[in-house]
Amino acid sequence: NIHHLYSSGAHALAMAMAATHSSASSGAPDQAQVTGKPLIDFRDVTSTVLADAAQAAVDEVTCIALHPRIAIIGTKLGSLWRLDTSGRKSLKISTNAAHIHSVSMDSEGCMVATGTADGRINVMPLEVGAGDPWVTEHSQLAVLSVVLCPEYRSAGGDGHVVVAGGEDGRLVRYRPRMMGVGRTVLHEGEGPITRIVWRTPLVCWSNDTGVKLFNIASGQRVSFIPRPAPGPVASPSPCQLSWAADDHLLLAWGTVVKVAVIRVQGGDGSSPAVHVSNGNKTLYAEVKYQFNTSGIVCGLVSSGSKSLAVLTADPTSTRASLALCSFGGDMFHTAEVKMMGGAYPAHTQLCSVAPHLPMYIAAPRDIVCFQIRDLLEYAVQLLEQGSFDDAIRLAECGGEGIQGLQHIVCLKCVAPHLRAGDFERALATVGRFRDLEAPTWQECVVLFDRFSGLQHLVVAIPVPPRAPRLPHDVYDEALRRLVAAPSMLVAVLSWWPADIFSVDALAEQLRQSLGSEELSAERIASLDPDDRYRVEALAQVASAGGDLQAATRLYRDLGSPEVFGLLRLGLVGEKPMAGLARESIRRLFEIDDHEACNVLVEHYSVVTVRIVVEGLAGCDNRWKHEYLKRLFAKDEVVGAPYHMQMVELYAEYEPQALLNFLRASERYPLQDALQVCRARGLLEEEAYLLGKAGHVNEALKVLLEQVGDVGRAVQFAAEYQDPRLWEFLISFVLERPHLLVPLLDHLEDLDSLFGEVGKDSGRTQPPQNAKPAHVLRRLPPGTPVSRIALIVGRVFKSVELSKSLTEHCNTLSRREVRARKRAIIHTHSRGTLVAPDRRHCSVCGCSISQSPPDDAAIIGKLPNPEGASDLGPGSAESGSDPWVSQALANLRSNGSSASSHPSMSPRSASGSSFAVGLGGFGCSGLNTSTFAAAVAIPPAGNSRHSGVVLHGQCISHARCYEVSSLLGRTPTARFPTRPRAPSGVSDSSMLIGGAVEIGSQSIRDRE
Repeated sequence: NIHHLYSSGAHALAMAMAATHSSASSGAPDQAQVTGKPLIDFRDVTSTVLADAAQAAVDEVTCIALHPRIAIIGTKLGSLWRLDTSGRKSLKISTNAAHIHSVSMDSEGCMVATGTADGRINVMPLEVGAGDPWVTEHSQLAVLSVVLCPEYRSAGGDGHVVVAGGEDGRLVRYRPRMMGVGRTVLHEGEGPITRIVWRTPLVCWSNDTGVKLFNIASGQRVSFIPRPAPGPVASPSPCQLSWAADDHLLLAWGTVVKVAVIRVQGGDGSSPAVHVSNGNKTLYAEVKYQFNTSGIVCGLVSSGSKSLAVLTADPTSTRASLALCSFGGDMFHTAEVKMMGGAYPAHTQLCSVAPHLPMYIAAPRDIVCFQIRDLLEYAVQLLEQGSFDDAIRLAECGGEGIQGLQHIVCLKCVAPHLRAGDFERALATVGRFRDLEAPTWQECVVLFDRFSGLQHLVVAIPVPPRAPRLPHDVYDEALRRLVAAPSMLVAVLSWWPADIFSVDALAEQLRQSLGSEELSAERIASLDPDDRYRVEALAQVASAGGDLQAATRLYRDLGSPEVFGLLRLGLVGEKPMAGLARESIRRLFEIDDHEACNVLVEHYSVVTVRIVVEGLAGCDNRWKHEYLKRLFAKDEVVGAPYHMQMVELYAEYEPQALLNFLRASERYPLQDALQVCRARGLLEEEAYLLGKAGHVNEALKVLLEQVGDVGRAVQFAAEYQDPRLWEFLISFVLERPHLLVPLLDHLEDLDSLFGEVGKDSGRTQPPQNAKPAHVLRRLPPGTPVSRIALIVGRVFKSVELSKSLTEHCNTLSRREVRARKRAIIHTHSRGTLVAPDRRHCSVCGCSISQSPPDDAAIIGKLPNPEGASDLGPGSAESGSDPWVSQALANLRSNGSSASSHPSMSPRSASGSSFAVGLGGFGCSGLNTSTFAAAVAIPPAGNSRHSGVVLHGQCISHARCYEVSSLLGRTPTARFPTRPRAPSGVSDSSMLIGGAVEIGSQSIRDRE
């Protein structure tokens, strides 16, 4: 009946209203209704296991496993009990002397496995023929957790697998074989393993470090969830593990609860891996939810598709409570669990098979069976009792996945507020629900409209992109009912996207509500306010449907400013819209002249200037003035034929801006514009036009005599910089001493028109008679002028500043010239200190402190040409060698002799410095107590000077180098041993034939 109630929305609404009306009429619900059946029904079934008082005094419940048909309970004394799901019938299966720490069953409830304190694992059938029993040794320490393969029986031999772990810290997979039991260690070395759960193909276990997941089908490690940091109070309870679904793992430490989702590696991560039974997939775990509880968690199981049951106990082990909450920790129900033997967090367990089946709480001296009622049934009970807040909390936190729960609770909680006319509380109630389904929204639309409150609901209906999209039927239903409230319909259509509702259906309904007559401009003007709102809604619908022309016509006839937005969209390449704009020019200006100007100026290429001006004929000239002004600001040329009209319009409506227009435009007749200005008495504009026409004297006279504005006159004269204009201006002011102070002020400010110091403004500099000093010089002595002392002081300071700047600039120029000269001299005055008496000429072999020999001796020192014999120095000096004679003749024919070269005159000095200049370059020596000289012979075409500073007596041997070069003969190395350089002189520099050698490369070769 409950599900049938949801399937019939109208019937559910009727029941909700009837129940609410019944509760309201009776004043308060009766006690029977308030104390109805609880959501969780607890039953104590301890006596079925610990029935004997003597046994109850020594034995304790240690573990429990559930199946839809039976429950298996293990005890401290080694007993194994079998109970039916109701907990009323019990049967002892086996008894041994070992403490049973863990028990597990397969999915069919045919096999059971136990882990005992003596380190053994026992596997036995629960039914005859279900399977073969077997026993194996795990270790000498206790087995704390054991789990059977869920498909132990159905999978055959491959499924005969048990996974166990204990105090030794090993996780071992056991498989029975023909000879013994096979073992595979899956994990070890991280502390005792306290819990193991298996949901094919994933095995999950907990130890001291955290929780690990292992894909037993593929042999791959899936994920690791670390243990949270310990709280201020140490938790005596071990980790609690439980599977809520194939892809949801529940885990808790102390007071921290986590919900992990199993996902497929490499996916987008948005959807969980719901088919994890395929062991070939690569999986990983992601903690999606986490929250804290008030007590220590003793167990947690799934109580619904998105909810869980959490069993907690206080640290004193005196009280336990069972809470139902969402995965995010939103609690919607709490019940206290009565446990006579005490609630010990470390020894209390919560076990479940499915949310709709009985669940068990097992403590050392208590076994409690409970079942959670159907949440929909309990929600209806709460609504009948008037507990609306509890019902809403239940539906919101635990109602996900339960069909009809939120629907019924929402409608039954909203109805009383609507009946009372409290639409704000009704809307607040709807807002408490998240992710309502489409049928619920549709029923809410009907319900709110029935009580004339639909305009309050539409603002809360989810609309993309900020909220999830609902089906078209919900939006269509809301808009269809809002036709009766057209003002709200217009507001809703302004923010709802056009693709979420049916445009054609709404347009047809609006036309029917307006009648069959044509919507002409005259009829629209005669409509009442509601029908005008409907016409506006029809225009919005037409615009949403893409019919911009129809929407523009309707907005135009309504006089709505929305027409301009559509025109901006439609005038881009659409000819029908251009025609509509041309025929609606007057109407557009009547709606909003500023927006009309903006639109028509933006699209002047579609709606031409001529058409606009003609369309405004007979209208207020202010519209034409505003349009032409904005058009001129956008394009100065397109409205050129109307610039004379603009002069007249400026003179009439905006005379203060006429001067700027006259300066900006060149496309108006000067005489006609001058007549307009004279007729309107616009003197400044008249002066500007006179100056533009060339009558500058008349213009200045108008500014001085008629306007009386010295500042404007100064600006006018500064535009032309004609000395005659300045003379006329100054003479006019000198005749009227009261204008002298303003003149000096404006002349002082005139300097700002010519830019900053050091920057060229591009303006013509004023003449000398336009300076304040010139005015003061022409001032007759004894002229009484008030308030002139301050200005005169500033003029004097300005003159002094100008003089000081000139002097400092000249000083800086001279310093810069001297600095550059020094830099050039320094660049050409570099040398290396050498001792002349220790250096020899490489041509003649003489010391450079001695005079060079004559040309014949030099030629004799050069290597002979091929075929000539070396006759010795005497032969060369006497000229008996034919080739020597020929060489001397060649030197004379080239005009080169010892007397013709400026550097060949031997010079020497003692105790002073001297310089030898060669090739136009100078070299300065050092003015020291020792003899110093500089010799440099630059190569041909070299523009850079290099030199050597010689310490001692020096004679230039440049002639030796010149003779050798002219005859094309390389001197023979007569002095192979290079003398040691004197102290303080680098060996890398040596004078050879008047040149400087650096390393092994001469300056000539280097350059």
